[in-house]
Amino acid sequence: MPAITLILFFSIAFQLAAAILALRLIRVTGRRTGWLLMAIAVALMAIRRVESLIMALNGGAVTGGDLLFEIVGLVLSVLMLAGIWRISPIFQELADSREELRTANDSLGLLMQEQKQLLDHSNDFIYRHDLQGEITFASPAVERITGFSAAEWRGHFAKYYTDNPANQVGRQVTEEILRTGEAAAPYRVEVRHKEGGSRWLEVSKQAYKTNGKIAGVISVARDVTGRVQLEREREKLIGDLREALDNIRTLKGMLPICASCKKIRDDQGYWNQIESYIRAHTGTEFTHSICPECAHRLYPEIYPEIDQGK
Repeated sequence: MPAITLILFFSIAFQLAAAILALRLIRVTGRRTGWLLMAIAVALMAIRRVESLIMALNGGAVTGGDLLFEIVGLVLSVLMLAGIWRISPIFQELADSREELRTANDSLGLLMQEQKQLLDHSNDFIYRHDLQGEITFASPAVERITGFSAAEWRGHFAKYYTDNPANQVGRQVTEEILRTGEAAAPYRVEVRHKEGGSRWLEVSKQAYKTNGKIAGVISVARDVTGRVQLEREREKLIGDLREALDNIRTLKGMLPICASCKKIRDDQGYWNQIESYIRAHTGTEFTHSICPECAHRLYPEIYPEIDQGK
């Protein structure tokens, strides 16, 4: 009887410990029903053993069999406790992983929100296209620049190119990037605007890879229409200044002039009035008057009156 009593005591202790571990796993796993049912089942087994222990202590017959039966019950209790004990760290690791995943998801959500804000408020627009040149992503800024929405830009990246021959560089650079995988220097293309006219874009491109292979191109396009217009105006101004300088140099050089009528011979061999020649080369306008010597020579009879009236 003392051996059975000791076996029953340890069986009860192991079963109660197993029930407590099952209850602790509720907090770890967040699964209440399953672990609660297991804890109740193990606790009921312990209660049954308590009944047998009381009867053994009172000297009565032990319900449920002999010493071998109780030994088997003890072994089952030990195995049950050991099993729950061994799987507890697994559930703890899963819980920790779930918490880390939740934290990572929160961080990822915050990062995506920040990136979206940057894309929404950027003056440049970013787009991505595959190996065939089909655009798979375009940031919202594209609509502010071209009038076409990001959805309308889906298609080939040259979909809205104008007929300007300068746009050929866009296709050539893209082919080179897809062939070599190396980034290229920025280039300019002219694209159509939805409301008419056109916009000049300065595009920077580089290839991106998937599984170690080139999968497409990521581009950043900046509106440089104003800059292009200023550059054209500057070039025109430089041209005008060069032309004016050439004219000045012409006037400063040797001019063939008639000793009698004072006409000037131009580069084509034609004789021009001096006023016409200077007007053509400098834009100077003339007003005509008469000097006193010519007035005295041409109009001697009325010159005294002219001289007095001046």
